[in-house]
This record gives sequence, C-alpha cells and structure tokens, in this order.
Amino acid sequence: MKIYNKNNIKEMFKIIDLNSVFVVPTDTIYGISGAISNPKNKNRINKIKNRSFFKQLIILVANLKQAEQICSISLKAKKMLLSSKPTTVLCPKNENGKLFKNYLSSNDLIGIRISKNKLIQKIIKKIGPIYSTSANISETNYQFSLTSFKKLNVDFICFLEQDQNSASYIFNSIKNIFER
Repeated sequence: MKIYNKNNIKEMFKIIDLNSVFVVPTDTIYGISGAISNPKNKNRINKIKNRSFFKQLIILVANLKQAEQICSISLKAKKMLLSSKPTTVLCPKNENGKLFKNYLSSNDLIGIRISKNKLIQKIIKKIGPIYSTSANISETNYQFSLTSFKKLNVDFICFLEQDQNSASYIFNSIKNIFER
C-alpha cells in the first residue's frame, strides 16, 4: 500500500481514479473515501469498515451545484451546507438530479457535505463527488495514526500530519433539527 505525504502528493493525483478507495484527511477527521460514480466503492468501503452493506455513507461535494444534483435542498439546508462549520445535511434524494443515479440508497435521506478542504476539493475535481466515512473499523474508536490507517484494506493513504478536528455536525433538513 502506497503512502503519500506532502512531499509526494502530486504522485497521488497521477494514480487516483474512479476505482480507488483511500484514506485521506477531510475537513473533519481522516476518512475512507471513493468516487460515488463507481457503485462498487460503497460496498468496498462498508466491507473495510466491517459493517452492513446497507449502511449509508455521506457524500462530499465541491459546491452547492453538485449537492443539488444529488439532493433536494431547502433554503435552511442550503444555509447549513454553506456554513463555515463542517455540517453534513440529511436531505431528500433529487431523483431528477444528474448525479443522483450514481448514488445507490435504500434510504429516503442522503447525507451530504460541501467540503472546504483544498485537498478534497482537488480530488472531487478529478473524480467527482466522493463517499466518505471515518477511517476506522465500525464499533472501534477512531485513532489518528498512520499505524491504524495501515490496517485498513485501502489502495493508498494520504497522510498529512495535520491537526484533527471533530466529526461534522449533522442537520436533518426534514425534521429541521441537529442530530449531532
């Protein structure tokens, strides 16, 4: 498994593609991610985390336009997505949206967040919106360490020794409440 850091990160952009599943720093914590345009990535990420294939993953997008191609976004949800605080918004599917067909969901709500992280923005520009979930096995504590990330069966790790933030806020746009 290849490990990328600030010295060789340009190499990562040469190999990342729609089939890649990887660990990367997000605007909250490190996440296991992969392009939503490859339906196999969702199952692979859930398998890595040792959890049900039916478990939903949030989607990171680069901007409001991409979010609207996946979800139906109310004015309140739009405000939350554009907030300076990392906020994942649970919103209804936009079944007419261009990107919706790429997201396989048995749920009525999709978790979506506009990433402000420059690295994530570059990744999305290259491969499109990405699934993301915390970089740990389900039911275990999240640990910020290269050693713990190496235990995950991913294609590569982008490890940039940076400060970790806390998990995102979660806003349910149907109930109009914060769930976390």
